[in-house]
Amino acid sequence: MLDIRSFALNQYQYHIYHNHSEIHDDLLSWLATVPLSRPVWDVGEDFADGVLAADIIYNFFPQLIDLEKIHVPRNMSQRTGNWHYLSIEVLPKLGLQLPQMVTVDITNGVHRAAELFLIQLRETIQNHLMRARQTSQQQSNSGRSYISGQNRLPQIQMTARQGANQSGINGANYSGTNGMNHSIVNGQNKSGITALNLTGIKGANASSNIYSNRNGDSLDASLAPCKEALRVKDDELTALREKLKMFEKLLREKTKLHEKQLRAKDIRIRELESRLEKEKNKRS
Repeated sequence: MLDIRSFALNQYQYHIYHNHSEIHDDLLSWLATVPLSRPVWDVGEDFADGVLAADIIYNFFPQLIDLEKIHVPRNMSQRTGNWHYLSIEVLPKLGLQLPQMVTVDITNGVHRAAELFLIQLRETIQNHLMRARQTSQQQSNSGRSYISGQNRLPQIQMTARQGANQSGINGANYSGTNGMNHSIVNGQNKSGITALNLTGIKGANASSNIYSNRNGDSLDASLAPCKEALRVKDDELTALREKLKMFEKLLREKTKLHEKQLRAKDIRIRELESRLEKEKNKRS
């Protein structure tokens, strides 16, 4: 189990990490692709309550987390409760261990601690997804190998011991009522070993049906990689749509904030003009 303590040792390492603006920007770009319940303005403040961290985990591994146990906090104790649930019941399932020291820093809004945790969480998620895809590809390949082996009809050889004094029958051939071809050849040696070769399965009709079914299964198996690629593309399109919606929402919020600031400036300008006019009137 990976201990995040190694990513949060002292304030000096925090300072060194914080100077890596490229890593910081890359992390923000990744967060923009993940559907979250609210936009990210400041990593330290926005992730202090644990809600957005729960959103990320639920987006990739919904079976590992119960969102009903995550509450929008109104005080520090509720923040701590959210992170306690994540660190005790959720993160260990992903192979992550969140030390108390890091938890305290995150709940207090230390953005360096939150960023380091998110970087490790992203790496863990990417590793899990990569292993899942490799497992899916291996299962698809093994399925194709199994089906190709099934397309070969078996040939069964059986032996039966005859009595030593029984006379042999040379080259006796006969056909069964179900279309089975049997060939019996008795050797004339003293051991009286009879070789019995059986070929065929319940006639030509059954054989053709089996071939048809197996060819269909083989076709489905050969299309499995294409279906997987289409599924991955669909997931990427869904993520891009969510990202577009998030950017549109951010743009609307920024526009509203800008308009609010402009209105406040206009009000302030009018107040100053009014005061200036009053001062002029007093002097005159």
